[in-house]
Amino acid sequence: MTRILLVMDPHHRSAAICDLERSDIEFVEASDLRSAGPMLRAGAQFDAVITDVNLPDGNWCSVLRRLLETGVDAQLIVCAARPGRLLCGNVVARGGYYALTPPHTWQPLRTWLEMAREATTLRDAHRIRKSSAAAPSAA
Repeated sequence: MTRILLVMDPHHRSAAICDLERSDIEFVEASDLRSAGPMLRAGAQFDAVITDVNLPDGNWCSVLRRLLETGVDAQLIVCAARPGRLLCGNVVARGGYYALTPPHTWQPLRTWLEMAREATTLRDAHRIRKSSAAAPSAA
């Protein structure tokens, strides 16, 4: 099952996110960065973090910084209320995964979440192989 941390004011959620909340995706919710803080700790298990561009106590960059500081291995997807070509490039350039701009429809968002989950799974598998290869053999 895909596990998502949703850092967004409930009043700003698009219909697409509300539709996904009724699906087989597990959502953990936080309305701002402060309430998301305890959830973004080392060892937290999320496939993706979806956040609004702006939060009451920060923005998507603050969420990304928290992910990087704690080492939480999750893909960051930023939702924007208005279209913006520069946002997607900026998100990816800073280490995020994707920026979702209007129109927000559930199928593309679901596809991006599935791809984010696969990317996280592949990174985990690569990390395990690397650490196994680096371990001294018991010969």
